[in-house]
Amino acid sequence: MIRSLILFSLRFPWVVMGLAVGLLVAGAVRLQHARWDVFPEFAPPQIVVQTEAPGLSTEEVEQLIAIPVESVLGGVSRLKTLRSSSVPGLCVVTAVFEEGTNVLTARQLVSERLTEVRTLLPDTAENPRLMPLTSSTSRLVMIGLTADGATSPQMLRTYADWTLRRRLQAVAGVAHVEVFGGDVKQYQIQLSPLRLQEYGVTLDEVVSAGKQATGFGGAGYTETANQRLPIRQRTRLEGTDDLAAVPVAVRDGVSLTLGQVANVRVAAADQVGSTTINGNPGVLLVVHKQPDFNTLTVTASVNAALGELQSSLPNDVTLYPLLFRQAAFIDRAISNLTHSLLLGCGLVAVVLVLFLMNARVLLISLTAMPLSLMGAILVLLSGGATLNAMTLGGLAIALGEVVDDAIVDVENVLRRLQENRLAGQPKPVFDIVLEASLEVRSAVVYASFIVMLVFLPVFFLDGLAGKLFGPLGLAYVVAILVSLTIALTVTPAMCLLMLGSKHSLAEREPWLVRISNAGYRRILPPFIHRPSWVLISALGMLVASGMAVPFLGGEFLPDFRESNFVVFMAGKPDSSLVESERVGKQLAKQLLEISGVRSVAQQIGRADLSEDTWGPNISEVWISLADDADYDSVLVEVREVLEGTPGYAFQAKQFLRERIDEVLTGSTADLLVRIVGPDLQVLRKRAE
Repeated sequence: MIRSLILFSLRFPWVVMGLAVGLLVAGAVRLQHARWDVFPEFAPPQIVVQTEAPGLSTEEVEQLIAIPVESVLGGVSRLKTLRSSSVPGLCVVTAVFEEGTNVLTARQLVSERLTEVRTLLPDTAENPRLMPLTSSTSRLVMIGLTADGATSPQMLRTYADWTLRRRLQAVAGVAHVEVFGGDVKQYQIQLSPLRLQEYGVTLDEVVSAGKQATGFGGAGYTETANQRLPIRQRTRLEGTDDLAAVPVAVRDGVSLTLGQVANVRVAAADQVGSTTINGNPGVLLVVHKQPDFNTLTVTASVNAALGELQSSLPNDVTLYPLLFRQAAFIDRAISNLTHSLLLGCGLVAVVLVLFLMNARVLLISLTAMPLSLMGAILVLLSGGATLNAMTLGGLAIALGEVVDDAIVDVENVLRRLQENRLAGQPKPVFDIVLEASLEVRSAVVYASFIVMLVFLPVFFLDGLAGKLFGPLGLAYVVAILVSLTIALTVTPAMCLLMLGSKHSLAEREPWLVRISNAGYRRILPPFIHRPSWVLISALGMLVASGMAVPFLGGEFLPDFRESNFVVFMAGKPDSSLVESERVGKQLAKQLLEISGVRSVAQQIGRADLSEDTWGPNISEVWISLADDADYDSVLVEVREVLEGTPGYAFQAKQFLRERIDEVLTGSTADLLVRIVGPDLQVLRKRAE
């Protein structure tokens, strides 16, 4: 089969060259529509159920909300793990399913079970709701808003909720948008027990009046002989005066209004979270991405939406669009891969020039690199893969291998052509190229498959390791297979077209080859005469290397040196939002003084539709670095600032590592110990 393939390439070289050009064009076109992501999807199929229960304590949420929801979901098909987290007023249950489970089918099964649990929950609890489906690295961008003048925190939050959030949620690929900080506008009926007693009005009457005042209902229509006119109830509240005029009860023939028995005003709702941006109070919007969407495309659409809304911002409002941008990691990875490709091509070109001293041979050898990489990308994308840090890493590792097959083939063809030219009766160039290519075909094929076998164990990894490193091994193997195909088709065809003339062949070997051969002839004989010493030395180095292994450090993933990292800030459980904001402002001021830090955003507590069940004592401080920042020195200075902040525990992590920890274990800690039992007081003692 290989002989037929080489023979076809030599008989129809221009057809092969046309197919090679077509491969480059098809790969380039397909690359424009590729799905880019930070990591391959590493999270198991999981579904998050959130239940709001205003006014309930942590223990009440655990007993009245978490346990009923868990008991109902416990029998769902293919369920692997069920865990919950409860805080005052909120319960979050995470259902993790077995690998291979269709997450949409699982969501349907969970949704059916949740209809049963509603009758088991207290009246004050809201209906359990499924969190939007997101990817394992769903945090796409973080956008900040601050106001310096007349715009109040309430107006800023209203703009974020009703204008900015709605526009961003309309972007294709956006799963949902979390909003932190600001004051949520709320019509409040602030009761006075003394006034209720004075007018003889009960709390139930006030609650009933408030519900009826804000409700909507149809009023039907009135019909004449030739017309039907709909009747609209005026139930919309235009302001606090409308709500204050709502009747509550009738006493002694006199109608009592809400304004008489209570204070009706617009005020801020109770805060469960807050934010500071560069040390200033503001509003933070966290945009999450849906699975199977191109990160770069969705990010560009979000930026376009922000550009549209830029003109609608009040003059005293400042927009921060780059507090966090996941696409920055992808841009850096693409830049690094491009740099590696250019550097690799340059090094290969230097080596080939020094050892072959032939421009045509250089061109033939270097052609294998873009063809192999583009062909590998085309195969991966056609198979539904995404381009991420692991697939790009696999291609980068294969960079030095994809040119080997072509170099072996072209060097042997060049040598045989030079020998044929010096022969008494030279053979046709076609026959020489065919024979030279067939001579090395077994070595080329065997070497390629041996190299691929080295990566075979990667495909048998399970769990997180398999999901992360599987795409890396696949990209490497595909690149090697494509390079082997190129070496058996395009390389012989180019040799026939470009090395057939006498002008393409040198009179003698290049000077570096002659020097290397002469040195090798002097060095080799002593080793041949003493083979036992060579084997003993090699065995000794092998043993020494094995003994050094236990002293090597170990990391599951390398340091990606991202331009964003997150600092977890934990205070005492009774810390307030005000205290967390105060410490966060001081921390941001010190961090911004570090050269290379571009912005600092503090995310305190939780937000509506958020998976995090954190109180006001827990914060995430997101630090964005400038493009030219010295990563190592900045990280050292950041840790010095954190160590100098009393009363809080800190933990600095890269975004990707934080996502891996939280998705797989539900916690961002490096070490996690779970203690399970029926008595909470006993559990607390055991934990201490």
